[in-house]
Amino acid sequence: MLEDRVLNIDKNPSVTSYKVVDQLKKLLGVKRVGHAGTLDPFATGVLLVCTGKATKITRFLMELEKEYVGTIKFGTETETDDRTGKVIFSREAFSISREDIEKEMSALSGRILQRPPRVSALKRSGRRFYEMARRGESFETEAREVTVHDFRILDFRFPTLDFFVRCSKGTYVRALARDIGKKLCCGAHLDALRRVRIGPFSVEDATSADSLKHLVEAGKLESCSHSIMSIDEALSFLPACILKESVERKVIHGQSPSLSEFERLEAGVSANQNVRILSSRGEFLAIGRTPSSDRDNIIRLEKVIAEAHG
Repeated sequence: MLEDRVLNIDKNPSVTSYKVVDQLKKLLGVKRVGHAGTLDPFATGVLLVCTGKATKITRFLMELEKEYVGTIKFGTETETDDRTGKVIFSREAFSISREDIEKEMSALSGRILQRPPRVSALKRSGRRFYEMARRGESFETEAREVTVHDFRILDFRFPTLDFFVRCSKGTYVRALARDIGKKLCCGAHLDALRRVRIGPFSVEDATSADSLKHLVEAGKLESCSHSIMSIDEALSFLPACILKESVERKVIHGQSPSLSEFERLEAGVSANQNVRILSSRGEFLAIGRTPSSDRDNIIRLEKVIAEAHG
């Protein structure tokens, strides 16, 4: 039941995403296990863990929008931009209003250029930023474009702010906390973070790794079936395209099909879009990308999931 699946895990605080993957790998006895987007150790919430052939779809899950709730603490800035880092700036006497915060949150919304934290897993010349930072090396991170769709106040109790944010992949929420503190000239850092959604995957449907362990040992996995999905179920947000039976083997062997080789395309399929390619019997075979123009009639294979036999 847990081979070739996507697990919606509610990550506990003070454990790394890698540790969750390692725990589940040992628990499930599955060789290939990976996650679709890390969470910082102190953060909680949705962590999508893929097993077996489902590890082939991690990059497609990582493309999804994400939603978080969290807490920003004003008055101190840290080297990691969150509560785990050494304080590098503090201000004792300052005053900020809800209106001041809303103005700067608005300025940090939409398509923005964001400078990733120095302590992060991004790489430069094959080296992780956090490794360079821990060695005390002098370097600056390069700003990159991200999209913040919704950034708003849930509650403000000076000097802390509870917030909600919906953003694109690649957005660092702790960098948003850092930048709003800089704009208000008082410093700030991320004090708490919970990822409540990745695309259609909600924390309400998630199961903790500890709970999963107990259910596996008790043989009661059916009680958490809502957090265990097949590859096709996990990608159900992508439109389905049904192949003609005569070309299924061709696709499994990596040859991109033409539009005429499909029995049916789901309503709403648009140009230059990822789609699920299914067999005539409804079996998930591959992920493809629709033509970007009317002059092209090929659905390009992005990733073949089904394995060829013989």
